[in-house]
Amino acid sequence: MDYFGPTDVYEMRFQPSLGEHYTKDCPEGLLFGQVVTRENSLDTVVMKYVEKDKMIPPVLILHGDMDKSIPFHQSVLLYDKLMKCNKMYRFIKF
Repeated sequence: MDYFGPTDVYEMRFQPSLGEHYTKDCPEGLLFGQVVTRENSLDTVVMKYVEKDKMIPPVLILHGDMDKSIPFHQSVLLYDKLMKCNKMYRFIKF
């Protein structure tokens, strides 16, 4: 299940939200102990664990399209990957 969670922390910097997601003092930066870069945030990319030939359970994605904390696009990234890999999912936008 994905309840409006981040799916690629690095990509969050390019989507509108109430906060910034890349400096060393933001929540994500504090998690990594430094400025968020593509290299140090690779383990946060949920989509890298979804592969066409890898079995995963069905995924439920819930996200509001007016969310100002975690950009809605984060759920779209996961949805796109699940669809591309022919996985079972349900994406509910509220």
